Amino acid sequence: MSNIQALQVAGYTPGAVDTSSSATSIGQDSGFSHTMGQISAASSGNSLTPPLAQTLMYRSMTTGVPTAELEQYGGYSAVKAMFDANGGSYSLDAIPVAQRHQLAQQVASTGVGNSAILLGAAPATLTPSAAQSLMQRSMTTGVPKSEMDQYGGYEAVKAMFDAGAGSYSVEAIPAEERKALAQQVASTGVGNMSLAVAEQIGLSSTTLAAMANNGIDQTTLNKLAQQTSTFEPAPFVDSYSYISTFMSAIESK
Repeated sequence: MSNIQALQVAGYTPGAVDTSSSATSIGQDSGFSHTMGQISAASSGNSLTPPLAQTLMYRSMTTGVPTAELEQYGGYSAVKAMFDANGGSYSLDAIPVAQRHQLAQQVASTGVGNSAILLGAAPATLTPSAAQSLMQRSMTTGVPKSEMDQYGGYEAVKAMFDAGAGSYSVEAIPAEERKALAQQVASTGVGNMSLAVAEQIGLSSTTLAAMANNGIDQTTLNKLAQQTSTFEPAPFVDSYSYISTFMSAIESK
């Protein structure tokens, strides 16, 4: 399990969000957009309510929301219209503390989202089990630097891992957990690719295309495709699918 190939993708931080409560489609007031949001959501089979709109917008401002999910409720514009109609605030401080901390943990864990929310997150306590989990992820899927920093940084995590006689062999990771980590690597195209090969998990053409977009050379891609060609590919997971939502919102202003 040598030749670890770590493929790092920087977390996406959305641009400035709209701080007004009146930014709706041209020629439409918030009440009209609110109504249209209900109609659009109803036609898609899902009911958009003020609490749900609030939850979706809070996620949009922090962790991001996949475009497909927003479209279930009439799209970003419909969700935003209902949020605005009910006095929704675009300040991160307006998010309840417990919910804000949970969203910050998700951003820290995935490295994807609005890193500004991490500034107000409570510091995490480093324990031997946390150090082991972080180091095992560091050897396989990778760990965002922002998450390591919550525990005192990579050196602090490594020191605790070493103090507990932690092994740097991926074979030391429990089989079920190792399989799950390999699935994540194969699904995202980010991490230790030798793990996916060893666990006999294939790479889909979409995953390989995503890796190419991230700068992985064609020779490496061809080798990985050949090594995993006989394995069942893991479904591709696009961690950045919500970027189009942010871009659409920005372009509409």
